[in-house]
Amino acid sequence: MMGCGLSFKSEKPKKKQKEVTSNTCAILSDRQNLLVRESWSIIQDEILTIGVYIYYSFFQSEYDLREYFSSIFQINKEKTKMHMNQDKLERHAMLLMETLGFAVSKLDEIEDLRDFLNDLGGKHYWRKVKPYMIRRLWPIIDDSFRQVLCDVYTTEVREAWQTFIEFIFDSMKEGIDAMSLAQTLSTECQSIDDQNNDKPTLNHLEENSDAELTISDETVDTKLLNK
Repeated sequence: MMGCGLSFKSEKPKKKQKEVTSNTCAILSDRQNLLVRESWSIIQDEILTIGVYIYYSFFQSEYDLREYFSSIFQINKEKTKMHMNQDKLERHAMLLMETLGFAVSKLDEIEDLRDFLNDLGGKHYWRKVKPYMIRRLWPIIDDSFRQVLCDVYTTEVREAWQTFIEFIFDSMKEGIDAMSLAQTLSTECQSIDDQNNDKPTLNHLEENSDAELTISDETVDTKLLNK
């Protein structure tokens, strides 16, 4: 279990942070931007431990979401036992934390970050992930950061992280919704195409029209000859 007794300490020397001006980030204030960066420099020292804790706690509290992670959880044929693949859990945990770290590094380039998160949300759409599922991560992330950062995780730091995490969730939701809409429109277009394919084509109608006219002309000619 993570806690304040881990090897890293909040009083360790901090890496010098890049100065952030007021026009570099529309999501966080300058102060919040700095707090997120500084606290992340502590968090990343135990990135795997924190990531595993987040995922493990998440699956403990959100049992119904395990079915969306079939690569991590395997259920026997009788559906009475569930096996967790620790290696794959750790891989997913690292991916989560690396994504979070990338987001922190892009605080100066918020539009690029938004595009990245939109794309990430679109990819989650194909895994049948819904926005509300992603939002369930925040209480677990909040708890893990509190245990790791201890006294450093002040109300001010927590609010900065919550604002930032909500931006991440909102941007991913935009991607999920956009992909869902695109698929809906694609399905509707395909349905219209299928309906059109079931109707006689214009060429087919023209061929039938020509045939009818030819028959009609021949009929008229025959009647005239018989007079």
